[in-house]
Amino acid sequence: ATRLQRPDGDHQAYRPLTAEELASLGLTDRQIADSLGISRSTLSRRKADDDTFEAVLRKGKTKAIVKVSSALMQEVENGSLRAIIFYLKCRAG
Repeated sequence: ATRLQRPDGDHQAYRPLTAEELASLGLTDRQIADSLGISRSTLSRRKADDDTFEAVLRKGKTKAIVKVSSALMQEVENGSLRAIIFYLKCRAG
């Protein structure tokens, strides 16, 4: 497993799936870093240095967007006026 260095000098192994799972929950980078036990700057550095790690986070964030978008579209299809207005404001300008 790739290792991330913590501010206290300890190393913590991470599973890429864990990072993906955290991102798929819609967590911010700060929340992901906190959950992994690393600083925000370490997370940013890791994303810049490791294309695989950055891809894992992007994949997780995409899963969250798909999940929310699917739920929104389901509400639109069910005729929810609130969902329709929200969708149109966000997508149609």
